[in-house]
Amino acid sequence: MYLDNLFRTIFHNVVLRNNIFNLISYIHTNHINFESSSIKAKRYTWDQLSYHPSQLIRYRLIDRFYQSFDREIVPILGTRSLHSYDAPGLTYLLAFITAASCNQLEIVKFLMNQFSRDTRATDLIEPGHYHTAACNAAKNGHLEIIKFFHSDPRSTNNFNEDTMHFAASKGRLEVCQFLHANRKERAGIYAIDWSAESGHYETTKYLLENGYQCSEHAMIHAAKNGHLQLVQLLHSHDAKCTHKAIDLAAKNGHISVITYLHNNRKEGCSLKALEYATNNKHTEVVNYLKESSLLNTS
Repeated sequence: MYLDNLFRTIFHNVVLRNNIFNLISYIHTNHINFESSSIKAKRYTWDQLSYHPSQLIRYRLIDRFYQSFDREIVPILGTRSLHSYDAPGLTYLLAFITAASCNQLEIVKFLMNQFSRDTRATDLIEPGHYHTAACNAAKNGHLEIIKFFHSDPRSTNNFNEDTMHFAASKGRLEVCQFLHANRKERAGIYAIDWSAESGHYETTKYLLENGYQCSEHAMIHAAKNGHLQLVQLLHSHDAKCTHKAIDLAAKNGHISVITYLHNNRKEGCSLKALEYATNNKHTEVVNYLKESSLLNTS
């Protein structure tokens, strides 16, 4: 409460407020070397933003987006050659990809409806654009966007297996459930591999129970990252594995994973396990490896 009141007091003072914004501009201009800095920010004036609709969408400047669309795009809809959409028309057309990523369903609908009035514009949308939009929405868990693409005849045939892969990689269970129930594209091994690596138990469990397959990398990376429950789950579904699972678990000091794999699997480990654990000072793991029969199975 104190900080809120202090903030209001400062910003109600015109002199202080102007100085703050002037300093922001000074820091932005003079203390960031955009050629060498790791900060990859781009700078736009307020007027320049009209030509960067994705930035307007990303930063939720929605009213500005619609105003710019009316001024820049409406006059050329259906009146110019295909080439005229290169700038700024194509930029606005493909902004539906950013809108899908940012969960701006109304803008996705708006853009697709606006440009559907001009066949020359819709010809510019390639299958890869829809793939990207669907994957972005799936990865970010925007289920309503996925449902819209599924129901819209302009985009429904442009899903692919990567849509499920990206949803699973981020643990977007509801998206995975919808895709499994409503789409015919079958995900490959990457769905479970990526889900397990990232520690998404419920998503991995759902995919396994619905017949999706994985490679040995699911177990290896789950072990490497210390996801014991996932290692147990994968083992219960007869997932593949190699000695790298214990090797990498040892590297990161995951003793509970190592003991489970030792007691329940036959892959063992290599001498790399001891080397990794020693180098990273995982004393408990080093002692376990030396005292157990694991190294004898390498």
